[in-house]
Amino acid sequence: VAVAETIAPAEVDLLPPRRILVGCSNQAISARLAELAILLRDTRSSEPVHLLRILPDGFSGAAAETAAQDSLAGVAALLAAAEIHTESRVRSAISVGTGLLAARQETGATDLLIGWPDSGATNQLLLGSLIQQLLRDRYFSLFVARLQAAPQSTKRIVLALPTHAEHEDGFLEAILLLRHLAGQLGAPIHVLTERRASAAMQDFFRDFELSENVKFHTIDSWSKLPRGLGRG
Repeated sequence: VAVAETIAPAEVDLLPPRRILVGCSNQAISARLAELAILLRDTRSSEPVHLLRILPDGFSGAAAETAAQDSLAGVAALLAAAEIHTESRVRSAISVGTGLLAARQETGATDLLIGWPDSGATNQLLLGSLIQQLLRDRYFSLFVARLQAAPQSTKRIVLALPTHAEHEDGFLEAILLLRHLAGQLGAPIHVLTERRASAAMQDFFRDFELSENVKFHTIDSWSKLPRGLGRG
């Protein structure tokens, strides 16, 4: 996978070393997440990308584990084509969230990538519960990705940032990661805030010299969010 390295190396150096864990489910979603992992990864890193498949208790067994290993092998091959080493594991767990958190701690992953189901109210409800469980561990970055096309086709990154978001723990690291991603994609970042928060957010980006290739937009209130995004 060819990527464009347009972000300043000094800016990437502000980030601590990254270790990526990809939670794999079906083959199509896992392949998209692997493509995202390639873009998020520091190209100078020698760290492997960790691939994980969770088998809930009651659905494990030799046949299920073999199928899971075969599925991970396909994702590993995609990363190998980009000259990225991988480490794969299949884990049985009481729940997907329990297994992901245990593997996150075991691998020391700084970034966990999981997919968003394409459709289905039940799937989305279960994902919401999973996200709540994962957020109990505050020592990693969680990426919940609904990738309906290859990440490399992204034309822009839109950040809808609530008031005072710049004061939250980990906000600067998150912005640096997203700027790295934008640099790999060659895509601009569009920051959307409520009008009352715009000045403070722009000051934050300027103070940390993060404003390059970033456009700021305002919205009167979040109730008008769809129309505001349409203007972007």
